[in-house]
Amino acid sequence: MDEFKSLEKSLPPERALDELNKHATQEFKIAANAITSLYKLSAERATLSRHTGYLDCVGDVLALVERGASAEDIRTWCLQRKLSTDAQTATSATTSTTTTPVGLRTGQQPTPSGQDATSDPSKLKKLRLR
Repeated sequence: MDEFKSLEKSLPPERALDELNKHATQEFKIAANAITSLYKLSAERATLSRHTGYLDCVGDVLALVERGASAEDIRTWCLQRKLSTDAQTATSATTSTTTTPVGLRTGQQPTPSGQDATSDPSKLKKLRLR
């Protein structure tokens, strides 16, 4: 019987356990809200990036049209961009060390929008699809 009395005295009081449980629950809720906020922010950023990319593309095509490129020249330019992007995506999926931005070939330096070689209609005819 004495053993049970000493055991009862060595256990923490119920209030302390209740406080710890409430504190753990509160911390979990804070962490869950932080993860939810991070997810929402990430989704918003992805949407904004997609829209920004679309506007850049429209601007590039508009620059070609304003320079007098033919429909075939624009089609060729678009196909080259698509193939380049598809190749970069496939390469990125197989090797995680690829650091070349999407849309650029390895060794190609990024240039301001509307300034690369494929945006000039006279140079566009010289480029061939691979």
